Parts: sequence; structure tokens; C-alpha cells
Amino acid sequence: MNDNFDWINEDIPEGDIHYNEDGSAYIPIEKLYPLLDRYDTHWGHTNFKFSIIDVPGKKFASGSLELILPNQKRRLLGAATIEILPVKEDEYDLSGLEATMVSEATKNAGKKIGKRFGRYLNKTEPHSYFEAKKKRVNRDTMEQVKMKPDAHTLTQYQEAYEKGDKALMQLLEKTYIL
Repeated sequence: MNDNFDWINEDIPEGDIHYNEDGSAYIPIEKLYPLLDRYDTHWGHTNFKFSIIDVPGKKFASGSLELILPNQKRRLLGAATIEILPVKEDEYDLSGLEATMVSEATKNAGKKIGKRFGRYLNKTEPHSYFEAKKKRVNRDTMEQVKMKPDAHTLTQYQEAYEKGDKALMQLLEKTYIL
């Protein structure tokens, strides 16, 4: 792999960043393809999988692929799932969804290359996701997220209560919804 690519970790030019209605940022696929060409002129993808997922009252399109970068000796997995909005009640337009999922999965895989490809694009600081995950906090509000306890944890809590083990009870209460 050629490590002389300082440009892959440069900031994304403002003109290359677009925004969804919810305020999240993305790089359009037509901006990403030239970057992939610059990074590896023989890039491509393989093992594309596509499916439509029906859940009561909703439909989702899901796709995954491997982004192949032969000159860099890298293979990156990319995947995406989007909700398909109905055009009318219970009527969906499914045309063009496979191409959309190829684009979304390619963009997702490309993010792994570096900052210029969209890594950290919707994060305020590069490692906030990992820090939030370690601390089990909500990244948006930075409030601690408590987990739903399983049967073993509930039994453990009840035994701690019966024994008067306040330290164990406090520990479990910090981590679980009790």
C-alpha cells in the first residue's frame, strides 16, 4: 500500500459537501468517483448484494459490496440501508434503487480510506464515536445511555438488594434501567 497520500486526510473542500434535510452532511457520489480514480485507477466493486426489506407499514432497501482497490492492495466493505418512502399509500417506486444502493455502499466503504473521503464528516471530533461507545453515552446529548437488563442481571440485582450490597446495586443502576 502506498502511504504517500497526505491528501486523503485533508479536509473536504466546502463545495464538495452537501447536506440532507436533517442537516447531516455527505459527499455526492459524482464527487467521490474522481477521488477513487486518484487513489487507485483500477478501483471497482464486487459481491454486491441487494434486498428489499418489508416490515409492517414500511419498506427498506439494503445493499452491500466490497470496494476493491487493487493498486493499494485493499478491499473495503461498504453497506447501506435506506427507508423507501411511499409515493402514495402502500405504493412504492422501486426503480433505480439498486443503483442508489451501489452508490451509498460505495460511499460508505470509501469513508474508510480517510478524511477526504468522508471519514468523520458528521462527527464534531475524530474520536467522539469511539469515546461515546466506551462510555455508553449518546453522542448527540452526551448523556449516559442505560441498557435494558437481561434475566441474569435482574437476578443479580435482586440478590444484591437482599444482601444489602449497595455497591453492586449502584453499579448495576448506573449501567442498567432498573
